[in-house]
Amino acid sequence: MESERLEKMLKRIAEYLKPVKVKYQDCSINKIVTDCVNSVAPEMEEKNQRCNLKLAPSLSEISIDKEILSRIFTDLIRNAEREMDTGGTLMIRTYESDNNHHIEFKNSFLKAK
Repeated sequence: MESERLEKMLKRIAEYLKPVKVKYQDCSINKIVTDCVNSVAPEMEEKNQRCNLKLAPSLSEISIDKEILSRIFTDLIRNAEREMDTGGTLMIRTYESDNNHHIEFKNSFLKAK
């Protein structure tokens, strides 16, 4: 049992250390966020959780790797979903300032530890 757990841990570490080939393309952050939320929505609905999107409509496209950013956003949403009690809300907000794009993730109703 313990050896299996350690093997899984080492495999995860090895995957994080692999070089990643970045494929830049012009993308909409708002579309990526929306797609990620939609992919996790069924799991959140089962727990009566919801996602409140406040996406800046005028957010410009940026050159990024869509797949990498999608994986990051999905992981953040799944982590928030796991940490929230039934009925919790995850708020995701996008905005732009000083030529920077900002994405905020805030969850409510955290589980008591």
